[in-house]
Amino acid sequence: MDKKTLAALKGSIANWEGVVAGKGYSNCSLCDLFNYAGMPDEERCDGCPIKEKTGRRYCVRTPYEKWEYAPEEGDEKRRAAVEELAFLKSFLPQDTP
Repeated sequence: MDKKTLAALKGSIANWEGVVAGKGYSNCSLCDLFNYAGMPDEERCDGCPIKEKTGRRYCVRTPYEKWEYAPEEGDEKRRAAVEELAFLKSFLPQDTP
């Protein structure tokens, strides 16, 4: 993983740590890098480690999708956020603090 992608991954992890802590959602750093306005649709998510692992664009069939569609009330949304955070952390190289 190159330095730019690693920095974006760490930014996304920090975002989801905030979501889990109840501080709300901000834009995903990985999406900022690999899925931005003006980019041709067929190129969106190319190079993103999530797409490379899942083979799908837009975080389809990941914990993010569960979080996005979970009801605001109840624990389902928070559980999905915890899952998404763990999912993103699984992409960190082993030697990353």
